[in-house]
Amino acid sequence: MGEPTKPVYSTFFEKGKEYDGSNVRFFKQREAVIGKNVGDSVDPQNYLKKGGGVRHVVPPVREEKLYCKPPLVDEFRQSGNGNENGAAGNEKSTGTGELDENGMPRSRNNGARPAEGCGTHPSEGDDTRPNEGYGAGLAEGYGPRSAGEEDGEGLGRGRGTQGHDGIEYDQDGNPLYGQRGVGDANADGECRDSHLATKNFVASNIVETSNMVPRRRKVQVPLATERKSFGQAPAYLTRVKGEVAQEKAFVKSLDDAKVQHQQNVFSKYVYLLPREEHEKLVGDLKKRRDECLSELQKMPFSKDIPSMRKRRAELERTIADIDNALRKLDKDALFIYKDDPVNGQWAKEAALKEAQKYAAESL
Repeated sequence: MGEPTKPVYSTFFEKGKEYDGSNVRFFKQREAVIGKNVGDSVDPQNYLKKGGGVRHVVPPVREEKLYCKPPLVDEFRQSGNGNENGAAGNEKSTGTGELDENGMPRSRNNGARPAEGCGTHPSEGDDTRPNEGYGAGLAEGYGPRSAGEEDGEGLGRGRGTQGHDGIEYDQDGNPLYGQRGVGDANADGECRDSHLATKNFVASNIVETSNMVPRRRKVQVPLATERKSFGQAPAYLTRVKGEVAQEKAFVKSLDDAKVQHQQNVFSKYVYLLPREEHEKLVGDLKKRRDECLSELQKMPFSKDIPSMRKRRAELERTIADIDNALRKLDKDALFIYKDDPVNGQWAKEAALKEAQKYAAESL
């Protein structure tokens, strides 16, 4: 046997170890590199060994599942030819029974009564209900054999039920509803299965529900359109509107009071100079300038003494200040602010904003 080739997904080759296919690590490495083989069958003992190992594809096996619903009662699983024996027994049992003082057929030792038209069926210990033409034998050979079949006395196969007023009963006296094989006698004396007549309760309920009419209530609720106040504004709406208007007026009064307070505080530091006061101030300054100019012009230039030079300088300075003030007063509006150490800067900025606002409104 030659040396196996090095696989691309194994690390045992570098370590000088033998390729052991039973080691789980081989399969983990193989699945991590090249993935799993679906539907393949590999012998782990001879995996990756040269000349050994069997690899083949397992074909899928198709399986079909049969759904068979078994009978509900274990007795139904026993099949036989009970109809033939029951029919033969019915022929023997008609007209051979004895009647009691009430005109009813007497029961045998095993408690069974002969039937009138469809055969007799044994009921163990229950001889109180007559069988008026309704056979209780299980149809199609379901149920165990009874003693009457073996003796040829015409006893049908089944659980031995008797009927009274169209109702079937079991051995314990309980009524049976919808049991398979409950027979009925027709005019020809033949038994037929009553389970063929079925009712589709789902469809019946759908039809009945769709045709139902809602019952009328005893106390009818009056319609909203029949009220006297229909289409009129409700009284609470007027009341709510009045309350809202009062609240808005109260809020507006608070805002006005706040603005008035701010204006009162603002007027102490910044205010607009009235037009009358403005004109009076300009007139006084001009009058003062004229007086200074007249005095300056009347001073002699021949006497140049220090006192006269000082007076001339004062007059010239005063005239210059008046001219500067007149240039500032030569405007449509003047805002005066209080220049104090605490609020001087704020008052100046407020006066500037008021002047800009006044100029924007006057345009």
